Amino acid sequence: MVEVFKTDIGCREKARQVCYVIECDLKHKKATVDLQDCDKILRVESDQVMVELVKLILKHLDVKYEHLIYKSINPKNTGVILLML
Repeated sequence: MVEVFKTDIGCREKARQVCYVIECDLKHKKATVDLQDCDKILRVESDQVMVELVKLILKHLDVKYEHLIYKSINPKNTGVILLML
C-alpha cells in the first residue's frame, strides 16, 4: 500500500528528517520525498500505512500537507492505472 501526500518540504535536510521519523517511529518500510516534483510529494509505503499517525508526524514537524487519495480504475489489476480524486 502506498499513501501519497502533497507537502511544503523544501530542502533535503527536512525531507531526510521526515522520512527518518516515519520509517523509524512507525516502522514503515519506506518513505520518500520527491523534491523535484512541484508538489514535493511524500510517498509512504508499507503493508499497512497508518495515515492519521503520518499526519500527526507531519504536523509535529511543522510540514503543511494534503493527503492525496488515489483509486485504481483498472478492475482486473493487469497493470497500474491510478486516478487522483
